[in-house]
Amino acid sequence: MIKFIHRNKRFITVVFAFIAVCFMITGVGVDILHNGANPNEDLIEVNGQELSASDLNRSERGIESRYRQMFGENFAQFASSLNLNIRQQAIDSLIDRTILDQEASQLGFAASDDAVRQYLLTNFFKGSNEDSSFSPANYRNLLQGLGMSAPQFEQEIKDEIARTTLINILRDAAVPTKKDSESLLKRQKTKYSVVAATMTASEAAVPAPSETDLKKYYESHATEYEIPAQVSYSYVTFPPIEFEKEVQLTPQDVEFFYSENAAKYTTPEQIHARGIKLLYPKESDPKKMAAVREKATKAREEALSGAKFEDIVAKYSDDLPTKILGGDLGWIKKGDKPKAIDEALTKTAPGAISDLIETDYGFEIIKVEEKKASAPRPLDEVKAEIEKELRSREAPAYAANRAREILQQAQKNGKSLTESLPAGITTKETSEPLPQGKDPEVTLVGLTQNVFMISAADRLKPTLIELGELSVLVQVKEYKDPTTPPFEQVKDKVLAAVKAEEALNTKAQELLKVAQANPATFTTEAQARAAKVVGPFEISREESSSDKFPTMTQQMRTAVLKSDKPHQVVDRVFAGGKEFTLLKVEEIKAPVITDPKNSEELTKYKTQASQELANNMITSTLELFKSRSKIDVNPSLMEAQ
Repeated sequence: MIKFIHRNKRFITVVFAFIAVCFMITGVGVDILHNGANPNEDLIEVNGQELSASDLNRSERGIESRYRQMFGENFAQFASSLNLNIRQQAIDSLIDRTILDQEASQLGFAASDDAVRQYLLTNFFKGSNEDSSFSPANYRNLLQGLGMSAPQFEQEIKDEIARTTLINILRDAAVPTKKDSESLLKRQKTKYSVVAATMTASEAAVPAPSETDLKKYYESHATEYEIPAQVSYSYVTFPPIEFEKEVQLTPQDVEFFYSENAAKYTTPEQIHARGIKLLYPKESDPKKMAAVREKATKAREEALSGAKFEDIVAKYSDDLPTKILGGDLGWIKKGDKPKAIDEALTKTAPGAISDLIETDYGFEIIKVEEKKASAPRPLDEVKAEIEKELRSREAPAYAANRAREILQQAQKNGKSLTESLPAGITTKETSEPLPQGKDPEVTLVGLTQNVFMISAADRLKPTLIELGELSVLVQVKEYKDPTTPPFEQVKDKVLAAVKAEEALNTKAQELLKVAQANPATFTTEAQARAAKVVGPFEISREESSSDKFPTMTQQMRTAVLKSDKPHQVVDRVFAGGKEFTLLKVEEIKAPVITDPKNSEELTKYKTQASQELANNMITSTLELFKSRSKIDVNPSLMEAQ
């Protein structure tokens, strides 16, 4: 991926997007269509507008990019366990976006060329210091990475601006009432007082199960004993720093960057001054501190009388380093000194003596010798500095392009990664097959995770993976599917699990039954069974965790927050390893809306209520638009998964 996509990652969350329903974002990620469809083939039709495989591809990659940002290196695990169905999400988001574009067009929302330019500068070419990184070369690199022409890309931006205008109108229409805000505050701040009882199962008290029962348990829990997938691969990294010398810069690039970042290359106002510093005594003695003030006042009066300032410094100053220099403070940049001194320097004219400056440590008296106004540094002076920064910014794009060239050559010739490398570049090998989450080098965090995401069809081919600004070419040598060891190999583990589960269920159901019959005995019955009782402790939707019971899971919190009555035992057991937990809700305390503290927070909850109302408004409006739209989806899209 080119440098500017890496450095401006936030564009992934804004371009081609509508964040109201499912954060429909479009970015550049791994191509997961893999169905061989013609990129120009029309697969979806919305009110007569045809959408191609390329359109769906961008939508699909964007949603995957969003999940990768959310889950990081755990993306593959979550994608599998949550059954994300990215293809269906991509189809839905593409249809939703198209319908919104059509509605915005019918309402006459249109973006000007100036709006497009501002959008580009704000969302794609704004540096970390709010400076612009735009240049024609940068723009070409961005378009190349997106695989789009300038007219196509700029039309996408116009659509996005129009779509956002429509969304904002819907948001503005969502005005919550005071009752909405109060209801949300009440819901979020209602406190649930909870008692938890945690018990440990005793395997010794459970008879040994039969061989048949063990095998049956093994078969139904086989995935728990599974040896995870592993992969070994060769790889080549392309560190951007090695490509800085290859970056081609024109004088126009340097001049444009210089003009766009004028403030960065401006010398601030400087003041040459001398100073007298008088320090308070170490002990906070009011009399001695008053004496220091008197001494400082006398020193200033002598300076104002025309006495040589260097002599006054020698006579009064407590600052030895500057005292031997006649109080010379050198050239001081505006803003470099504490506020009081900085203000005194600013308002004191050259040749004049400042007012008495009181500080935390004593007093200072400043004589301003000379002032230099703020001025831009000449281009010739900063040219090398600009070129260095531009090379650093552009180098990742050059590194990625070099990796891409080698990849394309390998694909064209049908050769392996090792065979395709130019002289002087060699591959590295993983020392052993690696599971997900384990990388060959500490600097390559997430590489193996990305290797696992390569499709089965492409697994043995050279592949380009991007880790932040680092481009890496990889080729899988061996992929080992997850395997389940034979029963005999894990028999001891199965036996322990069966006995623990049986003990767990027996003790859990016994306590649950007794406690539900008489909630008042929950604590005593739990303690009688050697349970560890914690609480009561409080949780709420606003603060859903407690230091008293840090092992509380999301499932436990959800169950408690669903409770509508106090003195109630939650009607389920929460298992965790060889422990199980039962919960009792002792009290449910709703907040008093008229409490001054809660009244002060109503503004915050009004904002939250407004956001919820706006999202509901957008969702319902979109559903209305869809209900009156004609939508056709090629069945082959889902069959190709």
